[in-house]
Amino acid sequence: MFLKKRRNNFVTLFVSLQNCVTICLSTNQSYEGMSAINIRDIAKLAGVSTATVSRAINTPDAVQKETRSRIDAVLKETGYVPPAMKKSAETGVILFIFNEADYVFYDRIYVGFDLMVRSTPYTVVMCPVPADESARKKILLSFSRRKIDGIIYALRDYYPADISWFLSKKIPIVIARKYNDMSPDLPRCYIDFSVGSFRMTEHLLSIGCRKIYLMVEQVSAQFLNSFCSGWKRAFFEKDLPFSEDWIINTQNSVQGGYEKAVEILTSSDTPDAFFCASNEMALGILRAARDLSISVPDQLSVVGFTDSPTAAYTEPELTTLKQPIEQLGVATAEVMLKILERKGDLTLVPPEIMLQPQLRIRKSCKS
Repeated sequence: MFLKKRRNNFVTLFVSLQNCVTICLSTNQSYEGMSAINIRDIAKLAGVSTATVSRAINTPDAVQKETRSRIDAVLKETGYVPPAMKKSAETGVILFIFNEADYVFYDRIYVGFDLMVRSTPYTVVMCPVPADESARKKILLSFSRRKIDGIIYALRDYYPADISWFLSKKIPIVIARKYNDMSPDLPRCYIDFSVGSFRMTEHLLSIGCRKIYLMVEQVSAQFLNSFCSGWKRAFFEKDLPFSEDWIINTQNSVQGGYEKAVEILTSSDTPDAFFCASNEMALGILRAARDLSISVPDQLSVVGFTDSPTAAYTEPELTTLKQPIEQLGVATAEVMLKILERKGDLTLVPPEIMLQPQLRIRKSCKS
């Protein structure tokens, strides 16, 4: 393995949706019966999303005053203290910047960070960013008011002006996604989505599927390009015809997948398979197929793009791609630590580390 094994430290200010770090509640009578609280509980009590709580703690200027006050009141009442705030003032800060819509996708990345920074003087702070451009810029502006030692950058799309701003502040950057138009001088560690898309499409073709619809939310030009390029490549290599009309845009949710699938499956032109950019879309399609008495996988194959615990418990079990999220955390953190140890010197840092997804074949498509 190209990454050396090192036991270091990670403390995240914002915890994942399913693996939250908890602390004991204060003895406030309003929460009697609850032994611990986490960031999801704070979000529920304040009536906001987990990402909004994250922003209120890390970039308060990016949250409306009324919402921030409501969250602050809940934090005070419950006695919740974000883990990273417990570290000393001398602790260095590395920001992991990603789109808030990808919270579930990056669910396990903190495990990789943990292996690398556990015993270092650095804290990794999860920083979810809204898709809205003005909100994104407001959050970036808030960074100028605090000391930041490094940036791990994983937004869905690449913003050259943002990168230039970070570099002008002498903040080291490690890119954690593949961008077609990024600067070649920046170190990058990423999961190759196009390889994953190619492998899944190749598998579907190998089991006899010929009309494979891609279902994707059209919110990121970069991801759409990667997702589609692997799909196209598989058809090209098999010398099989395909149509751009098979790329279907819908909302990235169970409802979005369900409604679009019903529309397509009740038309005169139906596919052999749906290849979904998210498991949520795939779950919606499975439900639509069941409601329309369409057998999966005998009449229709359905596959997702990201593996998760729920994928193995759908009916039928969902074929997906296992994304090496933990390894991405290890790779990006190790590169960042090397840069910080060498005070920004990139000469001994690998320019590119590429990680590849793996197929997880289950019962939602023929074997």
